[in-house]
Amino acid sequence: MTIRAPYATPTHRGVTYPGARIPSKGILRARAMAYFVLMFVLLALLPFAVVVSVVALGYVTLAVPPDVILGVGTLQALLEGMTVSAKPNPSYGPTVMLASLVALGYLAIFLTSSAVTVSVGTSSGPLVLRVLYTPVILILMVAPALRFLSGLVTTLEDHWHPGERLPSDYPA
Repeated sequence: MTIRAPYATPTHRGVTYPGARIPSKGILRARAMAYFVLMFVLLALLPFAVVVSVVALGYVTLAVPPDVILGVGTLQALLEGMTVSAKPNPSYGPTVMLASLVALGYLAIFLTSSAVTVSVGTSSGPLVLRVLYTPVILILMVAPALRFLSGLVTTLEDHWHPGERLPSDYPA
């Protein structure tokens, strides 16, 4: 048994693109909501729970408060959900660029305070370890930077050749 999703007729500025099968707005919204929930768990709830539980042990101190992690993770998850629903529209490129800038800002917060201090009491006095993770953050910043450039190219492509990417994004 095959279930077919309802598809919308792809048009943009009065031009019909017969080679594309764009899902209906309801299907796009359902996908966006599912993606938002997944990203909310991965980008907000899970890091928040890990940071709160590690800091509660008292051995580790972080310069970034857990509320910032929860807030920016929620904003990032919301923007990621918006990119899923905006994909067949010209607003997709700017949405991807905004989500990338938020991700870069989020990582920049960690870059400014890229050290974890672990203190353990021993019989001869406290042992304090300071772990720097600046190179890891810099490597992680490459992906949002490339994604920002991808959003810029998509925005320019949608401006110069409206609807041209739709058949490749949503083949019939």
